[in-house]
Amino acid sequence: MSQTICKTHYLENKLLSARYNNQSYSVAATYIGLLTTAASKSSAGVECSTSGTSYARQLLAPVLSGGNLVLSPQDSTGSTISFATVTWAAATGSGFGTVVGVGIYDASSGGNLLEFQDVTSTTIGVGVVATFAAGNLTVLEA
Repeated sequence: MSQTICKTHYLENKLLSARYNNQSYSVAATYIGLLTTAASKSSAGVECSTSGTSYARQLLAPVLSGGNLVLSPQDSTGSTISFATVTWAAATGSGFGTVVGVGIYDASSGGNLLEFQDVTSTTIGVGVVATFAAGNLTVLEA
């Protein structure tokens, strides 16, 4: 089921500057990360630890048709976009922890949090493979 994704103040400012102040803004690729502390418009939250856990952000690939984004109108509420399957390596060390949200970033590490969304709290322990099947990760832009 689609939920409205929240833009960070960082992304809102970039989009407004591009639209109304003729400033260029683009992102070459986007990556998805798992959050153990929820993000907010002004706080990046806490991402899973990369120290000894095999955790790394994953490339976020939208579903395309003929090279174009597949957007699904949602009546008066907005449009959704679906993404291809996203799979992380099996958790090692102490695991990834309890995941409470996802974040979309403009870099594979570091960079800026662009958007975020809470998810049902799920513990990713040692040996567990976190995955979103194709079509199960969607973004609703309202």
